[in-house]
Amino acid sequence: MAAAVLASQIISDARLYADQRGAGVATTGYLTDVEILRLVNQQIKELYDLLLSARGHDYYIDSATIAIGVGLGVSSSSSIYALPATFYQLKSVTLEWGTDDHELVKPVNSVGGRADFANQSATWDRYVCKGYRMRGPNIEFLPTPTSSVTCRVQFVPCFTDLATSGSFDGVNGWEKLVAVGVAMEMLDIEEEGSGGRLQGLYERQLRRIRQLAADRDADNPTQIEDVCPEGPSSPWYPTGGYY
Repeated sequence: MAAAVLASQIISDARLYADQRGAGVATTGYLTDVEILRLVNQQIKELYDLLLSARGHDYYIDSATIAIGVGLGVSSSSSIYALPATFYQLKSVTLEWGTDDHELVKPVNSVGGRADFANQSATWDRYVCKGYRMRGPNIEFLPTPTSSVTCRVQFVPCFTDLATSGSFDGVNGWEKLVAVGVAMEMLDIEEEGSGGRLQGLYERQLRRIRQLAADRDADNPTQIEDVCPEGPSSPWYPTGGYY
């Protein structure tokens, strides 16, 4: 369940923690709401990365489709395709050949692995050996696709900066970390030298989030996927098995 909080509320909370309250405070030598909003967005991005590093990816996951086929890519060979504009981190790549016919594509383990596809005269087809490589804002498929198919990518999108009227999903009051962090920056910017008094409060919120970010399904702890590291490193057998 989401717990949306307005950006304007986070700004007010930051002023509270920095003890900069009262009518006209934003126009009497202190930071303006616009300046604080900039700090809020920067702090939210740090919190966002913290949640992702704590394996909270699935809370923000999104999906998009890419049309694969001859002449559809961003390169002349149609092997390279643009990822979604909001793309940040990749979760999975699946080719949807039919309604009940989905093929999971694994990454090519290294740049050197590209040679395996050339040396084996690989051809593009359903359920033949294939892989992908990340290339900046694009994704490359190996071997080069020669038939049309819908590719679905599950991904974590970038955080989009909030406007004052925008809202942020604080999950369960986690926006407090943002407000306290912004208050500390405000005090440092204004050289009041008292940002340190908020450090303990900030660290308590930080520990709380790190402990809970990956535990939304409390009865089912996160499990490590067995990728069979002792198996062949070739992208033809990316999980150590055979197709």
